[in-house]
Amino acid sequence: MISRKLVIAIVICIALLIPIQLPKEVERGEITPTVLALEAPRGLENESAFIGAGISAYTNIGKQINLSLAEEAFKGVELRGDGYVIGIVSVSGSEDDDVHVYVQKDGWIVAYYLDRQPVPRIIKDLMNPADNKLEDALTKVCEKLNVTSFKVNYYHFKYPEANAMLIAGDKAESKGYWSSGRCTNNAFNIIVPSNVTVYEICWYFWAKTGYKCSAKLYINGKEVSSVGADKTVTKWSTTKVISSGNETGVIVVDKPNEIKVQACGWSDYWGRAKGGITVIYKI
Repeated sequence: MISRKLVIAIVICIALLIPIQLPKEVERGEITPTVLALEAPRGLENESAFIGAGISAYTNIGKQINLSLAEEAFKGVELRGDGYVIGIVSVSGSEDDDVHVYVQKDGWIVAYYLDRQPVPRIIKDLMNPADNKLEDALTKVCEKLNVTSFKVNYYHFKYPEANAMLIAGDKAESKGYWSSGRCTNNAFNIIVPSNVTVYEICWYFWAKTGYKCSAKLYINGKEVSSVGADKTVTKWSTTKVISSGNETGVIVVDKPNEIKVQACGWSDYWGRAKGGITVIYKI
């Protein structure tokens, strides 16, 4: 079994743009956690249109928008209002990933998921959170408007007081040896101080396995998700932060919580996995 010791500590502390502290030396190949500021868009004329909205990415392209042209990016129109339109943008081969997009004629474009969808829904690749489904939806609309460069901001309509979003993860992959199996375990720690308000915290797990291969995700030594041979899966779930206890899958405040991802290969076949944590919070 191949293992790597804990090499990354994530601390949500009391400075908005410095919520992560890393050790001085981080093993090569680690994924730097991503922290995105959450800030409400100032200038939306139809706030009632966002009732039921959740995590969002938005931009203002700085010029008037031809709404009919923007609609060309939609697979369907949900609502046409006075000076705005809301539609659905496809960002993958699955309708489950479809993004709601609000376009306002004075330049605002907001891509969002409904509030029942947790943050992991936006993830395409845990190792590159900035390249996500919400930004893909914005890009599709902007392409129709001949806009090639735009600034992206984030906001959570369900949690308007939240001012930061953390996405942290690790990956593991392993190939077997001759006619036997071999596993790789990689992990990191997350510490959530008790003086931080957490609105949503989720675990995320992706795996692709070959013949006789497997993959697992652990939180504090307890298995929270697993996959057997010959599968490609993406899973996530909300969890909670507690003051003490040993429930499966929970995060305990003021202590290091180990998030471990395991991948096991067999012979010439690979097991690959990515796992991590997303947090919506206020500091």
